Amino acid sequence: MQPFLGAGLGVMSVRARQFSTTLFEDKEFAGRITGGLEVHVTERLFALIDASVVFPTGNIAGSNYVRLGWGAGYRF
Repeated sequence: MQPFLGAGLGVMSVRARQFSTTLFEDKEFAGRITGGLEVHVTERLFALIDASVVFPTGNIAGSNYVRLGWGAGYRF
């Protein structure tokens, strides 16, 4: 097992619509903190679970959210 942590910056786009009318649309910078755990099944095959918290800025600063994920990978 191997834990991991990470951080990054990006751009977040938000659009609020009601039927075909756009009520609000904006793009702002956002920070992200992530962490998780890799479980090595074999030397090359692994499974992972992770969670990220996203912190937008500007007009969408209150739109923080948490993302949970899982997956598998193969190291060549």
